[in-house]
Amino acid sequence: MEKAPAPLDIHLSYYQGLAPGEFFTWQFRKYRFGRIIPNFGQTVLDVGCGLGAETEYLRDHFGRRVAAVEANGQALAVLKEKGIEAYPTLDAVDKEFDTVYAGHVIEHISPGRIYEFVGKLVARVRPGGTLVIVSPVGKWFWDTPDHYRMYDRPAILSLFRVHGLQEIFYTYTGSQNVACNVLRPVRRYLFSHEWSLALFYRLSKLSKRDLVIVGRKETNRVESEKAE
Repeated sequence: MEKAPAPLDIHLSYYQGLAPGEFFTWQFRKYRFGRIIPNFGQTVLDVGCGLGAETEYLRDHFGRRVAAVEANGQALAVLKEKGIEAYPTLDAVDKEFDTVYAGHVIEHISPGRIYEFVGKLVARVRPGGTLVIVSPVGKWFWDTPDHYRMYDRPAILSLFRVHGLQEIFYTYTGSQNVACNVLRPVRRYLFSHEWSLALFYRLSKLSKRDLVIVGRKETNRVESEKAE
């Protein structure tokens, strides 16, 4: 009887499906990054980054100094081969960053652990820095078996308040899945021209598939906690 693949292998194959080798998926993701990059500081911790496609893009295209957190041991090894400073857990990170980025991560955290998890994210943000979260909120959310729950803007704002973050930006964006699958006959044209990619991006936002939300860490709260 053939042995079933370990969960580790399944997760790694999922990461590989998100890699830059999928041209159309990556074109959309790069374009979205360009719209939110003003909310990123110079040092960035990418949490739950998989094989580091976005981490590399932040480093190589936008010139950010990056580090990463990835629990998958195989993916962690790949990150280190790419020259990315990588940690197996948030607890192992011993410094602060201008920005902590968690793209498509919090939906994998159970409600019983979410406050603690976000607290650890915030603890790695320097005073005055930002926490950038991308969270799926469309109906396709339930297509992924290990999604615990949908964290839309009201829930994340509650988490921000508890941990002393002030919302400074949010937007809803579409999904690259629409372009890659639904628009398959015309996607090469759409994604080969800046003007058509920009138009598709704006129209795709109407679907509200992903929430992008940014919180800034208060400086006065940190100072008062140290004084106590």
